[in-house]
Amino acid sequence: MVASKVIYIHFDNLISLYRQSYEWERLGKLIAEQVSNVALNRTESLLFQTPEQRYLYLISFHPDILNTISYFFVSWNSRAFVEQNHKKTFRKKSFPYDFNLS
Repeated sequence: MVASKVIYIHFDNLISLYRQSYEWERLGKLIAEQVSNVALNRTESLLFQTPEQRYLYLISFHPDILNTISYFFVSWNSRAFVEQNHKKTFRKKSFPYDFNLS
């Protein structure tokens, strides 16, 4: 497990912050833009990349992710939809000297 913090701001409080200062409004716009970019990139990867390409991208930018969370959650929650028999193939290609593949 990784320690995390979740910050929750009720919509009414968020609107109040926007009215108080332009900086809060700017922050809200930047966050909304980032969320939009992530959603667009994720959608495009589902449309134009194979599950293997998505998996290789994930482990190249987040190499320690398989040490942090279960491989099942990586393949399912990242929407890679990698079938069980393909998981070993992907990992063997990525880590050819790792013989403890489950």
